[in-house]
Amino acid sequence: MKALFKNKSFFLLFQGSLVSSIGTSLYGFAAGIYIMTLFPPAIYGNSGAFYFAIVSASPIVFRLLISPLAGALVDKWHRIRIIYLTDFINGVLFLVSLWILIQMDLSIYQQVLLFTVVGGLAGINSAFFGPAVQSSIPDIVGDHLIQAANGAQSIVASIQGIIGVLAGVILFETLGIEVAILANAISFILSGVSEMFIKTKYLHPKQPKGKNIFADIKIGFAYVKSTTGLSDMMKYILIINFAFVPLFSVGVPFLFKTELGKNGYHLAASSIVFSVTMLFAGIYVGSKKLSSIRKSLVSSLPKMVLIYAVIVATVFAVTYSLVGYWLFFGLYLFTTILMAYYSNWVNIPLNTALIKGIEPSYRGRVLSVIQSLAGAAMPLSILLGGIIIRYSNVAFLGLFCIVALLYPLYGITKNSKVLSFLDNLDQKQTLTPEPIA
Repeated sequence: MKALFKNKSFFLLFQGSLVSSIGTSLYGFAAGIYIMTLFPPAIYGNSGAFYFAIVSASPIVFRLLISPLAGALVDKWHRIRIIYLTDFINGVLFLVSLWILIQMDLSIYQQVLLFTVVGGLAGINSAFFGPAVQSSIPDIVGDHLIQAANGAQSIVASIQGIIGVLAGVILFETLGIEVAILANAISFILSGVSEMFIKTKYLHPKQPKGKNIFADIKIGFAYVKSTTGLSDMMKYILIINFAFVPLFSVGVPFLFKTELGKNGYHLAASSIVFSVTMLFAGIYVGSKKLSSIRKSLVSSLPKMVLIYAVIVATVFAVTYSLVGYWLFFGLYLFTTILMAYYSNWVNIPLNTALIKGIEPSYRGRVLSVIQSLAGAAMPLSILLGGIIIRYSNVAFLGLFCIVALLYPLYGITKNSKVLSFLDNLDQKQTLTPEPIA
């Protein structure tokens, strides 16, 4: 990690990503609570969960729709320029949304529409930003530091969850949603300024083989399809995302805010504990030399699913008053710590191997296709989660999710094509030479 942060360009990327991520987390947490407060259960029942789900799903929907096109363009355009321009655009976008919210007398449904549209436009920006960052990392740090860089990106996600959530709940509870939106806009602008000074060895990637942009997109899909086991892996990851996302994105916030009647600080505390664990686990796993991607994934995924099942059991217990709130809260914090730890052992090694296994001139397109395939079910699952809560409760949403996880768990640990794919990634990792001191 020390060698990584001595790289000035990577430090600028890390710094810029961290600041904008904190703003995004701050805004997302505050906006979620704000949407639910617009629909008090005494008047609207559990409808708040459904509208919260719509707002949460909109960035994902737009990002996934545009990702294949964005990935193809990332391979053609100046990647660093994409990174800082998307941050500047987001800054302006949130300033405009703040002006609309303050100056116009919007109904609650118009406010939901505003947050949905703004989230969708920000999602389009992230479709360009994500592949540009991922594709630039090897060019900035070199192949030998990719795993450490992925660990550092996990640190960004962790710190944003700590500072962003804490700042979000404080700003919302004390100053209101308007200040949270302003802070998010400023964070994007500051990030863009930092990222303008990043330098890489390959500012202008080789032109792809496709004759036009649609041919480039096809190349990305063809790469995934032709790589043995990769398409099966994407199918299983899609279902895992489908099962994991709704409980934590919609269910848990609704559980704390509405079903249990707690203020934002209780939800913030659980999010911060998760993020602190992600921070230290990201540092540990990112600096660890892994002997096998396959062993790490096949060993850690079942443990992560088991912990998820325990979380669902605690939610079921508190929902039906089988345990008191504080016992539930303690158990929930403990299990989220374990969840954060094992999720790093799944995500960091796999992301590292995927980046190393893709030819540099194809990284943007292929990573965008992988992102689209892996996340395709997420918006549907978020909306479905809102519908399930609207007509039942968070406990039944949890039961639905844990049943859905059984199929991909079996597939990833037993499917011969997937295991062969992981073995190939291990082989490529073994063949990657270490730098000469």
